[in-house]
Amino acid sequence: MAMTKIMKMTMTTMNNKELVNLELLYQKLEVMLKATQAGESFGIVTHNNPDGDGLAVSLGLKRLFSAQGITLDIILQGGSLERLAYLDVQNQTIKLTPELKYENILVIDCHDYSRIGKAEALVRKADRVLVIDHHVKEEVIENADYYIDTAASCVGVIVYNLLKKDLPKVDKATQKYFAEAIYTSIINDTNNFLNDNVRAEDFNISAELLQYGLIPSVIAVKLLHEKEVSEFKMIAETLSTLKLYEDGKILLFHTTKESLDRHNLNDEATAKMTQWVKGAIGVEVTLYYREASKNEYKFSIRTDMPNFNVQQVAKTFSGGGHEKASGFTVKGNITEIVSKVIEEIKSKIYG
Repeated sequence: MAMTKIMKMTMTTMNNKELVNLELLYQKLEVMLKATQAGESFGIVTHNNPDGDGLAVSLGLKRLFSAQGITLDIILQGGSLERLAYLDVQNQTIKLTPELKYENILVIDCHDYSRIGKAEALVRKADRVLVIDHHVKEEVIENADYYIDTAASCVGVIVYNLLKKDLPKVDKATQKYFAEAIYTSIINDTNNFLNDNVRAEDFNISAELLQYGLIPSVIAVKLLHEKEVSEFKMIAETLSTLKLYEDGKILLFHTTKESLDRHNLNDEATAKMTQWVKGAIGVEVTLYYREASKNEYKFSIRTDMPNFNVQQVAKTFSGGGHEKASGFTVKGNITEIVSKVIEEIKSKIYG
């Protein structure tokens, strides 16, 4: 108990601190892990509607720490989990409930309250909060120590570089699982190396993961390509909505809730929709939206143009993300919304 109190005092005096290198990040994480070994609770949260980056990395961390005798929970809210079934996601996570409380919280793949939704309550109740992210820095969760590397293609790259020295210490099954989780993160956020956020270290890390039993083609097929026939039909209906603006420079398409419901699909089926129009000749900005509920729409905006920054557009609508890939949610009349978004693109990007 005395050791736990000392660690709490140490962490408290160092709150609200940006961690400028991986060594400092490792030290902060180590404090939390030692506190957990001493009897404290540890939870991992990621953003609303978790994806193949934040959630896969969380799963990898849980398995790696479990192999070292450290028990923790991954707490989720929203979103479907079928796409990560190969990581046994259903049995490795719990749903967010109001009574949950953890002394140590690790926040993965986001760093502000707007993206963690109702998990904000968990963060506010925690004694220690540590953030690991790669998105453009906005307002960081208060009382959190944080490491944000916007040059990293995904949070998986950060976590691999942070913990690769611990991999040889665990069993081969854990090594393989962790490798698959990290590779999932990489191909999720690079769109299987098609996006321009790809860096040399993404290929180097992927090559290193092979020694731990990773079979890249298996993970790529499971994450990006395996689909029910009904899902392909929904995709075809979505692609039939394609429209061009600004002399073909802006491409817009969308998925209706009616289409998802008719094909008995959930929102996860639309997670990688922009990949189907990647490479469209003459298109500089891709705008996609999904009807989430009546008068509520979730937008994704993408570009491969070197000097374009779509995050500026998303920020106008209280969204965020990266310079080349961002998103936001808006409510209202969709015709009016589309008009406003197109005008913002013209103003912020073509201005």
